[in-house]
Amino acid sequence: MNNYQSALEVVRILNAEGHEALLVGGCVRNFLMGLPPNDIDIATSAQVEQVKALFEYHAIGSGEKHGTLLLRAEGTDQKIEATAYRAGAMTLHDDLAHRDFTINAIAYHPSEGIFDPFCGQEDINNRVIRGVIDPSARFREDPLRILRGMRFASVFGFTVEAETSRAMHELAGLLVNVAAERVREELTKILCGQDAGRVITEFADVLCEVIPELKVAIGFSQHNSHHYLDVYAHTVKVVSASKNNPVLRWAALLHDIAKPECYFMGENGEGHFYGHDQRGAEIAGEIMNRLKFDGRTKSAVKFLIGAHCIHFPKNRRTARRMLARYGSENVNMLLELQRADLAGHVYIEEIARDYEEAVRLIREAEEEEACLKIRDLKVNGYDMMNLGLEGAEIGRVLSALLEAVIDERVKNEHDELLEFAEKISRS
Repeated sequence: MNNYQSALEVVRILNAEGHEALLVGGCVRNFLMGLPPNDIDIATSAQVEQVKALFEYHAIGSGEKHGTLLLRAEGTDQKIEATAYRAGAMTLHDDLAHRDFTINAIAYHPSEGIFDPFCGQEDINNRVIRGVIDPSARFREDPLRILRGMRFASVFGFTVEAETSRAMHELAGLLVNVAAERVREELTKILCGQDAGRVITEFADVLCEVIPELKVAIGFSQHNSHHYLDVYAHTVKVVSASKNNPVLRWAALLHDIAKPECYFMGENGEGHFYGHDQRGAEIAGEIMNRLKFDGRTKSAVKFLIGAHCIHFPKNRRTARRMLARYGSENVNMLLELQRADLAGHVYIEEIARDYEEAVRLIREAEEEEACLKIRDLKVNGYDMMNLGLEGAEIGRVLSALLEAVIDERVKNEHDELLEFAEKISRS
């Protein structure tokens, strides 16, 4: 356990002082699964004041109140959290009995080896998520564990054991009492897991407890020749097809959230959803505000949802216009969302070709370092002043020059731009 040397030294010091101490939880689980540790947790019989007397530390929010200190270990950036046995627990066994899942209720001591009273290793080998002893009791102790179960299933590709699954569905309503920030973090990890699509299908009702706006999408038929799935099933397909990026996965989850609201049946029996992109961006903003997202992530997701119906650029001019309007990063993220969105549609060869051509045109414009902003022009405000222009007229002419360069009506060359600017200024 070379990655755990600092933590094992903490265990040694606590043991030398007469306290029980072992590595527990996710770090032991990851070690058994051959994965690197994230944070390292130590469970100990020592009380907070006794730990304070032995180590440099700092408190984590309200963690000290619950018996947890973050220890400072020399020569490593790893977080080592030492926590006194949980309230009412007199022994390690009692402490582990109140952890969430068997795969997280395993402890390790450098001289005594693995302590696994609830067969967590067997569940790891069988790729199973199982609540410790009584899943319902564990979820009532902390309802966030319902989402954590979904997260472990999604990230590790495990299945949820039947009794545990039943309790997750039955007690999902308790999630209303969980802090929005904690819900947001778990949902993001669920969406970014390798098996996100399967998990949000199996636990759609649980997801809808925290994002009730999704409920109406389940089973909502689109009656559209481009779609063979209902709105929710299409959404799941798009999430699964998206690159593993939090912004893209959230945009995929919410991109069609306004479709049921915007639906109407055309005279030809074809379903339409005009305006669902813009309305969807509004609804997504409301959801993300409720979940206390940072402004930057919220803006990025709203942009992608509001723009996901934009037509693919079909020539050099429209590709450059798209890059000029939205910026390279936004355009590439949008193309990624649109690629995933197509994976949830009926395959139409012409649309697939149009998408590939759009990607080619965007890449070509980026490689050419095309003039896309006023600052890229080979003339500037001083040049316009030398032509006798003043005030707002300078900005108007520079903007017109940029439009002309993007449209390839004039080359981005100093003399040619000045000549064109004189024509514009006289018009």
